[in-house]
Amino acid sequence: MSRYRVAGSALALLALAGCGSSSDGGGAEPTTAPATTRAAEDKAALAAAPTSMESAGGAADDALCFTTNRDVLTAAADGFPAEGEALSLVGNGGVQRFPTGLSLTVSYLDTEAGTAGIAANCAAVPVAAYEDVRVGDPVEFAGVPFKVSEITERAVRLTRTSA
Repeated sequence: MSRYRVAGSALALLALAGCGSSSDGGGAEPTTAPATTRAAEDKAALAAAPTSMESAGGAADDALCFTTNRDVLTAAADGFPAEGEALSLVGNGGVQRFPTGLSLTVSYLDTEAGTAGIAANCAAVPVAAYEDVRVGDPVEFAGVPFKVSEITERAVRLTRTSA
């Protein structure tokens, strides 16, 4: 199974999930702690619609890259091939760019070992890194699941596994 690291909106969502309201411990009504207020503000910011659905590059893409906004997630998913279709990532240092600012690269190919590395960046920030993926391993980008379907000397082919 592959080893992977995920950052960005997933990390922000995990941090938000651990936040809650505090109580004085005496059975009184819960109070809103400053961290909880900040978490609510962060959650609202993540869900806010961006000013544009077009990638401008770099930090200008933060609202497209680090979001829980349904319209953005749908646009990101729509930028990938349909369910059952293949996405080929060239292994010569090429970058595959998507409309909402996500870019995917093959960081290495080892056909002898049958492994590869795939990196994802958005707004110039690493958001996922899969190491030692093999044919059959699952990977996910912008909430869209794929399966590694082929590793060749020149490319990694992914197949989208759901709509």
